[in-house]
Amino acid sequence: MNTYLDFKKVSLYITYVKNIKWFFNFFKDRITATTDIDYIIYDSKTINNDVSNYNTYKECFEELVKEIKDLDLCKKCHRLDKDFCKKCELGNIIDNITQVNNTDSTNEDSNSSENNECPICYKKLTLRYICICDDLRHKVCPDCYSNLEYNTSILCPICRQNSNDS
Repeated sequence: MNTYLDFKKVSLYITYVKNIKWFFNFFKDRITATTDIDYIIYDSKTINNDVSNYNTYKECFEELVKEIKDLDLCKKCHRLDKDFCKKCELGNIIDNITQVNNTDSTNEDSNSSENNECPICYKKLTLRYICICDDLRHKVCPDCYSNLEYNTSILCPICRQNSNDS
């Protein structure tokens, strides 16, 4: 499947990327992608790739899929954006404040420093963390939580419980 005529046979292609349903439409001069959720992608409802910017039609499609994989879902303002939500930018502001505070407070006792890193990726926790279970000391970073969130049941990586367990 390298040319427009090959992709035209598919007509409408539907697939899931990062647990979001995407619809691809193939036109002679461009490929468009939309989603079934009511979110804004960058500043519109679709992503378009102009085929003339690529060597082959297949390369255009692959780059569009790669771009979609790099999008992050902002549940606060209902946007899909690259790296972080460019509209609210709240996450980056909070992370920057936390990084400044972490460098200022270098003398922490060993018990509190254990709870200041994500048990999954081992990055330092910022002010943005999520408690999955009833134990508020068991925290994960938002990135790891969003990866866990795609699973049907989210278990705490430390105690293997969730807030619904008794």
